Amino acid sequence: MARRSDRVEAGLLVAAIVWCLMAVPVAVAVGSMVRAHELPVVLGQMAERHPASAVTLADSAPVSAGLAITTSQQVPGRWRGPDGQDRTGNVPVDPGSATGTVVPIWLDRDGRVTAPPMTPVDADAAAWGSGFLFFSGAFAAAAGGIWFARRLLDRRRARQWDREWESFMSEESRY
Repeated sequence: MARRSDRVEAGLLVAAIVWCLMAVPVAVAVGSMVRAHELPVVLGQMAERHPASAVTLADSAPVSAGLAITTSQQVPGRWRGPDGQDRTGNVPVDPGSATGTVVPIWLDRDGRVTAPPMTPVDADAAAWGSGFLFFSGAFAAAAGGIWFARRLLDRRRARQWDREWESFMSEESRY
């Protein structure tokens, strides 16, 4: 025969499983909403930005021997804007690039260097990440609730066990 606290614990486990199962379609809906929000941004960026080439006007710093990770650097460069005019400004290059290196860049409508546009894969990644994050939060809430409830139930069971033991010992002392 199961104790009442055991039945409560089993019921809470079933509720946590149902909670997590209900979180799956909600996580999918969250991901779909994020993708629906990001896709117009992607399309707008793809329409507003276009690739171009720039020629560097200076050397970039060489790779340091102690650095295992190399990052891009900014050096002065020259490129042709959408209006056909030559422009100058900083362009991203790999460390150790020499003057006169041709580097790929992205330009906005005004001919300024900008980041590459987001892609549909980026929108998908944001959607998957958001859905996973939502589900992870729901799972963590369920797991935390179960952990907390089990601690309370274990304390209650320990107190009940102590009372029963004291009762048993007091009956033993009568004989």
